[in-house]
Amino acid sequence: KILIGTVARLDARKGIDYAFDALTLLPENLRRKIIYAIAGSGDKQYEKELRERAANCGVKCLFIGRLDRENLLKFYYAIDIFLLPGKSLPSRVEGFGLVFLEAAAAGLPLLAGKVDAIDEIVLNRQNGFLIREGDSKQMAKALQTLAENFPLRQKLGQNARRIAQNYTWIKTFRLTFNTEKKIKTVLIVNDLLELGGAELQTRREKNILETHGINAHVLTFDTRQYEQYKEKDGFYNLVPYNSFFGKLFNKLFAGPRLTKKIKKIINFLQPDIIQCNNIYRAPRAVLAAIKNFPSVKTFRDYSHLCPIGDLVIPSEKKTCRGYRQGKCFSGKCGNRIYIAFKLFEIRLLRKKLKEFYALSPSANLAACSEPYGYKMHPVPNPFLAEWKVPQKREKDRRRYVYMGLIQERKGIFDLLPLWSKFAEKHNTYLEIAGRAESAEKKRLDDLLKKYPGAHYRGVLPYSEIGSFLAGAYALIVPSVWMENYPNTVLEAFACGTLVLGSRRGGIPELLAENRGIIFDVENTESLYRALEQAHRLSSAAYKTITGNGRKYIAAEASPESFYLKLLKIFQEEI
Repeated sequence: KILIGTVARLDARKGIDYAFDALTLLPENLRRKIIYAIAGSGDKQYEKELRERAANCGVKCLFIGRLDRENLLKFYYAIDIFLLPGKSLPSRVEGFGLVFLEAAAAGLPLLAGKVDAIDEIVLNRQNGFLIREGDSKQMAKALQTLAENFPLRQKLGQNARRIAQNYTWIKTFRLTFNTEKKIKTVLIVNDLLELGGAELQTRREKNILETHGINAHVLTFDTRQYEQYKEKDGFYNLVPYNSFFGKLFNKLFAGPRLTKKIKKIINFLQPDIIQCNNIYRAPRAVLAAIKNFPSVKTFRDYSHLCPIGDLVIPSEKKTCRGYRQGKCFSGKCGNRIYIAFKLFEIRLLRKKLKEFYALSPSANLAACSEPYGYKMHPVPNPFLAEWKVPQKREKDRRRYVYMGLIQERKGIFDLLPLWSKFAEKHNTYLEIAGRAESAEKKRLDDLLKKYPGAHYRGVLPYSEIGSFLAGAYALIVPSVWMENYPNTVLEAFACGTLVLGSRRGGIPELLAENRGIIFDVENTESLYRALEQAHRLSSAAYKTITGNGRKYIAAEASPESFYLKLLKIFQEEI
């Protein structure tokens, strides 16, 4: 018998349906010798479709579900050929390919579709076969060659193991199977359930960890209640004091009642490690409750360096170096009493925060924090979208979009006068989507009346983000404040949409190496030149830039890449 194996989340982007197309094309006598085993779980509807295909392909097929790490390793050593076809979906980019490295380390020949970054690990006829996406005839031919030629399987498997050694990732693979430091349960602490990027990444991290067999739980302190986040699904919410003095108390003191509740949840879950994201609502209580547990901290903004959190002087829109620059009380950063209180908060917590193994999504945040004694390790946010985008979506060259919070620091109010001039010249229009509080909404409405050429669509349902971005010619990110690592840029990359971004925070890192167009937000002419540059791009240049964005996601921001880096850090801390 020849055992062919697939390890994957059951998801359309894995292209497992292509495998059944290929199996049906094999000679009947060979099909009787083959067993096809699929390890993984996921989309129930997709699994149902696969089971129907399996029943009619003429090969014995086994659906064995998700395996724990110990049994997964046994699975790799039991099979003869590793197969994962893959499928290109604009909203779901296939990453570098952890499972291919795992299979290669086990000495298996690899068979894969040429999708996204997979050709960086599967080298055609060196450690396996790389097939044109969706080409069932070519896949069937490769399967037959491998199944009937044991010496070739052995040679390709040996090459796969040797080539895998060149990747530092394989060291993390070994850590993954290290039973002495096995991560079973993780608790992620974040202030809110829903608002912006930090909340989205908290939920994404939970999803990614669970996909790899780790029990991930989230603890929040949100005054709003969300029916979709339940304790049985791993979401715990402790509603803090909501009055002015209650909020003040939680910021300054480790309230015994709240601390006790946090400890109760921790003692119940017994996490191997705790990861803190934003903990501004009740920092003292959180720090008191977790002190006896291994923990790491992800810094997602500049609030530990700047009392207003922007690292920008608002009235001048110029960057600063933080509170040590001595300009906080110049009158240019807001109310002096508020600034004094925020500085007191920063100094109250800085000693404790410096004790953490610290992570940051962007290299810029790590560099800005270093002079203050924070040693941060950049770990880029992962891209993981649940929305679907058509594989081919025509770009409307007239349609530009902005997606984000409607706030002064996001630069949307400064963009509109300039945009109106550009729109009139080139007959283009701007669609604006994002949450707006009442004051900001009124200001936006007034500006839209004064400067034509733009339209406000309100808050987009998460499921519509893909279609909103996919049909747009370009996304504009005009942030004034020091953005950390904006999710909207990654989402635009995945949709093949051009990005124009300000030279602030982590945006230049994302748009470097010809992945977008960068402008200086302090200089209106720089932004206008960026708009003109985007408008003049040839189809070939546009395709090159947007293609670079998709490659970046596959290589640097894939869920697999994020999981490997995070797991390595967790292993070092416990």
